[in-house]
Amino acid sequence: MTASNALTSPTGQCRWRGAVVLVGAAVLTATAPVGVQATAVELAPHRAVYELTLERSTAASSISELAGRLVYEVKGSRCKGYGQVTRFVTRSENQKGAVTVMDLRSTFWESGDASAMRFETKLYQDERLTEHTTGEVRRSGPAELKISLQRPRRGRLKFNGEYLFPLQHTASLVQAALDGKAIFIADLYDGAEKGAKTYETTAAIGPRRGPGDTDGLTPLKNASVLAGVPAWPVSLSYYGKKKARADSVPEYELSFLLYANGVSRQLLLDYGSHAIRGVLSRLVMLPSEPCKPGN
Repeated sequence: MTASNALTSPTGQCRWRGAVVLVGAAVLTATAPVGVQATAVELAPHRAVYELTLERSTAASSISELAGRLVYEVKGSRCKGYGQVTRFVTRSENQKGAVTVMDLRSTFWESGDASAMRFETKLYQDERLTEHTTGEVRRSGPAELKISLQRPRRGRLKFNGEYLFPLQHTASLVQAALDGKAIFIADLYDGAEKGAKTYETTAAIGPRRGPGDTDGLTPLKNASVLAGVPAWPVSLSYYGKKKARADSVPEYELSFLLYANGVSRQLLLDYGSHAIRGVLSRLVMLPSEPCKPGN
C-alpha cells in the first residue's frame, strides 16, 4: 500500500503533516515523472494487518497515548481491475485523559486500464458517522478527469492534468523502483476531502534490498512469502496542487518499505506534531487472477 488512501489522523484531521523530503541535485537527474498510462506491474492480491503505536509526540500535539490497527486488502488483476479495502482504527488519549476512537473505512475500485475509478470513504468518531463520501471518476482524455459525486452531496467536478489513481500510483511507484529511479513524481486523485482535492506527490526511493534481506525488520510469522521479492525504502510526500513547490512543505509524509509485488511494511505515518509507527503483524496472500493472453 501507499499513502494514496484517505487516511485520517487520530485527532480527526484528514491527511498527514510532514517534513520536507530533501533531495540533492545529484539525484535530480534520476527523476521519473509519470503519465496516466497503466503499467505492466502486477500487484499481488493480499491482506495486510499493521499494529499501530505512537512513535513520537511533540509539545504541539495533545496526544499522550495511541494504539490501533490498520487492515489493508487488495484483490483483482491488471486485466479485470483492482479492488482495495482499508480500515484504519486508532484509540488515542490526550494529556487531559480524554479518549477518542477514530475509525476510517474506505473502498476503491480501479479499472485495469486506469480509465475509471469508484470510491467510498466513511469516517466514524467515537462510533458516530461524521463523514461519508462516494463518487465515480472517468477519464475523458489523457489529461482530464470527470468526477461524479453522490455523497456528501451530489455534484460534478473536473480536473485537468495527468492524475494517477491510488492503486495505479502504487504500481507506477513500483515500476519506477524497478527501473532504478531515485525520484518518482506524480499527481494523484484519490477522492480526498469530499472528493474535491488533488495532490502532487514526490517519492524518494532508496537502495534496493535484495530478496531475503530482513536486516532491521520486525519478524513476521510467514515472511517466507516475501523471501524472493526485492524491496526499496520509500519516503513519500504529498503537496497540495495549488501551493508553490519552491517554498512549501508537504501536507503529510509516509515512509515504508515497498516490495515489488505491492506489499508494504515498516510504516511511519508522520503528522508533523506526532508520528505513528505501523508494524506488519500478519500477511495473507490471496488468490490471484493472472491476465490471459490477449487481455
